[in-house]
Amino acid sequence: MKIIKYTKKSANKYNILLENQESISLYSDLILKYNLLILKEIDKNTLEAIKKDNLKLELYYKTLKYLKSIKCTKDVKEYLKAYDSSLSNYVIDRLKKERYLDDNNYIKAYINTKVLLSNDGYYKIYNYLQNKDLDKISIKEELDLITDDTWLEKIKRIVNTKLKTNSKDSKNMVIMKLKNYLKNLGYPDYLINQELITIKVDNSKEEANLKKEYTKLYNKYKNKYDSRKLNYILVGKLLKKGYDLEKVKTLVGASDL
Repeated sequence: MKIIKYTKKSANKYNILLENQESISLYSDLILKYNLLILKEIDKNTLEAIKKDNLKLELYYKTLKYLKSIKCTKDVKEYLKAYDSSLSNYVIDRLKKERYLDDNNYIKAYINTKVLLSNDGYYKIYNYLQNKDLDKISIKEELDLITDDTWLEKIKRIVNTKLKTNSKDSKNMVIMKLKNYLKNLGYPDYLINQELITIKVDNSKEEANLKKEYTKLYNKYKNKYDSRKLNYILVGKLLKKGYDLEKVKTLVGASDL
């Protein structure tokens, strides 16, 4: 089948008009690969091969645009899941060969970004990357390059911010909440404890807050229980809020509990 006409469509694409009036948009790579400028004629089998190769290139360039922000192999597999595996494997293999897709670079970039720009700790970062099906050893090696001092500085910044916004809780409750919050962010216990030992909690209002909580609870339960049961409930509720046992028992008047 003869090629009647070439029309440049973009920097790397041409429209080819065949003698049967079929128009095909081809990448210039394929025009060179199949020598079409010289031969100017193609048989049916060659045309089918060209179309298959063209589809591969179409998907390759489409995925390349997707990689404008850094991605890992799992991201690309998900992006290409609607396509035949032979096509997606071709694209992934080529992107890796040309270093556009590099899981080790993704690991490094993700860790650096999260350490610098987020509150995420060691384990939260590790778990996220592990869920991306990335190599566990590579993740750990890269995370272990981050010093304890760096993690402690992040913890300190988080703690200082939290302390500024919490003035009603008891000292014990403040520390308990901070521990839970930091653990959920993925920081290891030994670093959390190391930092929390040094913090100073403003407990100047703790006594007033204790009395306020006691009054609120007393009014809520006073008509529901006898005095001994009421005292037992009040002590339990106040202890859960982190107040000191002896101070609570003194305030409630329940020294025998």
